[in-house]
Amino acid sequence: ERNGEKSLEAVRSLRARNPAMPVLMLQNAGAEESIQSLEISGYLQRAMPEDLLASVLRQYRPVGARSGQLSCVRNSRSLVWKLTQAKAPATSTKPRTPVAAATTAAAPAADPGACTKGTPPLLRNIGVALGAYDPATESAGAFRFTHSRLDQSRLFMGFGYVIPNAQGGPKANPQPSFIVPQGTPVTAMVDGVVSIHELWSTPTLGDVSVMISCTGTRNDSYSIETEHVTDLTVKAGERVRAGQVIAHAGPLSNQANSGLYVVEIGILTGDGAGRPVHLCPFASLHPSVRDTILEQIRGLTAAWETYRGDPALYDEAGWAGGVPGCGASGGITE
Repeated sequence: ERNGEKSLEAVRSLRARNPAMPVLMLQNAGAEESIQSLEISGYLQRAMPEDLLASVLRQYRPVGARSGQLSCVRNSRSLVWKLTQAKAPATSTKPRTPVAAATTAAAPAADPGACTKGTPPLLRNIGVALGAYDPATESAGAFRFTHSRLDQSRLFMGFGYVIPNAQGGPKANPQPSFIVPQGTPVTAMVDGVVSIHELWSTPTLGDVSVMISCTGTRNDSYSIETEHVTDLTVKAGERVRAGQVIAHAGPLSNQANSGLYVVEIGILTGDGAGRPVHLCPFASLHPSVRDTILEQIRGLTAAWETYRGDPALYDEAGWAGGVPGCGASGGITE
């Protein structure tokens, strides 16, 4: 909307009809105080947001523009965004003083976590929320502590943990397992494209495997997997961002009497033709979150041992390379 007064009238009208409708306008300084005034580029640089609004701003901000007007209205099917660049100042007729050529700024360093086919991915999270143990709620992030009987007596089974009573005999756990309440939100651990696969081990429960890779296929060299989830919020072929909710904890569990269920995560390598090799996810964390997540895993295992009164539940000394949750240094073939 080129006319600022008409824009304000449109906003007031929308808010009057539906106060819950998301309506946002960014205008140049001097607009009514009731309308927040800020520069689009300045907002992105300061807040570093990763939401829908941010993606729209980055996509539609005119090249070279430092400010403008953005309005959002919701129709029956989608959000409609409109952006109008601020009016350029009038061109001066006075002779211009020659200006030295601007130097080209160096390109920003490549993100080590960017999705690149053939390159090991770096996770931005581990699929479920971590957090410090809260005695008042007996929980730590998504994990709910309980004295009920649990398989292996653990809320968290790390990569490489030897499951003594596994079908077919003892085996090293190829994918870390989290015991969480059914319906717990599960998030994408990396950016990429979704593929969805049925699970041969639980064909009647309705839970599935959600994989994310660079192109959404099993022959991408590396795939990030989340197993035993239901109530998906994404579909095959959809591009997702790390941190986006993609599904919820499903019904698979040997501890259903306690209301807790299983979510498994993994990094799979291979071309999809043979048996995949699994890598420890906790050894492939993005530098921006690595220290925080590893410290939270240490806190989770320590709090669980204290809660259960068994300091030997987790073998911290056996963590490969000192990485919490990695009980093996190499890959595990499933």
